[in-house]
Amino acid sequence: MTDTTTTAEAIVPEQAAPPEEKTWPEALGARRLADMLAEVTGELVRALDIEVLVEQKALTQVDEYKGWPMYSTEAAREVDVDLLRTIIAEREAWFEASLPRDAAAERIGWHWSDLARMGREGRITTGRAAHDAMVATVDHSYPGESVSPDT
Repeated sequence: MTDTTTTAEAIVPEQAAPPEEKTWPEALGARRLADMLAEVTGELVRALDIEVLVEQKALTQVDEYKGWPMYSTEAAREVDVDLLRTIIAEREAWFEASLPRDAAAERIGWHWSDLARMGREGRITTGRAAHDAMVATVDHSYPGESVSPDT
């Protein structure tokens, strides 16, 4: 019998491949685009923020799906993160300072329809979405000035 030696090759675990960047469709609606930007930037991005980016011409509509605007995911990834943070901070400040429509109307003793009408007339500034509400003009008028739903 012959002596044979077996050599074990060192088994080196495969090097972990770097995580692949998630692929996104070419265009998304505001909600899904906000989710994408939140994932990419780590910021709390909402669909309302996408609307502001469009108003500020940082994003443009590239398509439409069932009447809903679609925006380029490539263009969204190129949005200035500082601009996005400013928009988010302004939205959060608005939500902190505002009340939902019904609560605002109850607080000042008006009917909600008066707030809605005054907002349409430009006499008060209303917010976006669920916090469509009062602003400082209603709650904190200038000294000697009163704001009423009838004037």
